[in-house]
Amino acid sequence: MPTDRESLMAAIDAAPDDPGAYGVLGDLLSHEGDPRGELITLQLSDRLTPPQRAREATLLRTRGLRIARATRAQWRWGFVHTLAFELTRADGWEAWRVPDGERTWATELLAADLEHPSCRFLRELFVEGDPGEVALRLLSSRPPGVLRSLHLVCNEVDLAAVGAGLRRLERLVLASQLVTPAALPLPSLVDLQLPMDALTATGTALVLGSVAKTLRSVTITSLEPVDGDLLEPLAELPGLTSLTIRADTMSRSAVDALTEGPLRERLEQLDVSRSGLTAEAAQRLLKRADRFSRLSSLLLGEGLEP
Repeated sequence: MPTDRESLMAAIDAAPDDPGAYGVLGDLLSHEGDPRGELITLQLSDRLTPPQRAREATLLRTRGLRIARATRAQWRWGFVHTLAFELTRADGWEAWRVPDGERTWATELLAADLEHPSCRFLRELFVEGDPGEVALRLLSSRPPGVLRSLHLVCNEVDLAAVGAGLRRLERLVLASQLVTPAALPLPSLVDLQLPMDALTATGTALVLGSVAKTLRSVTITSLEPVDGDLLEPLAELPGLTSLTIRADTMSRSAVDALTEGPLRERLEQLDVSRSGLTAEAAQRLLKRADRFSRLSSLLLGEGLEP
């Protein structure tokens, strides 16, 4: 195990879920008088006593460690693991409602959090701000090195802003009323949430087709009814094993598409517990459950479970 700071940082970059390098880094930082060293040691402990928890809380408020603008920060082993940023809750956001050339709310507000030393090993990021491509451009040009999950909430987003800098993303969750489609240069993406009612059928096919080789889990959301036609692009995902549907209503034709199409040979997990599935459609799905050759988990919702 390396013992100098830069080598330890590189070791964590290579294996961000391995606590060993964090422990060595904590020892080094404590020796240098850096309060993060003590925080790492505390957070590596399995159980903390009440005095230790009080000390942890004090350290998290220490100047140089705390994150100022974030709505929520979840810490792990001395660094922020999950960060939530809501534009309208950030001080000074109104001044950046209109971009000033290349300067936007993302470059002037969000970037300050992402570039904070405490976010050096950020794994999950939740961003709410509009338009969504402003955040995507920043993240594509200056991505957190070990970021693997991005949750973006906005009114509209142009997916052409997703750049190669985000190629390590494994999970992308989109919640938007309008999505301008584009191919996603995300060769590691295995989990995608897509608002189907914000896209045309052609746009949906473009987005899904660009990551078809790697996708394993898909969540589709819609404020409109989900029918069989809407599910057709999913049949082109050869590795899809998990499907979640969140919708206002789910039609009988959607049940038929699931139980008669290619997905019945692939799905291992199916969650329609919040799909607006009627009792009649749920019974139809249950009667055909044996058509799924690999299904191990079927969630229908309260009062509809088998």
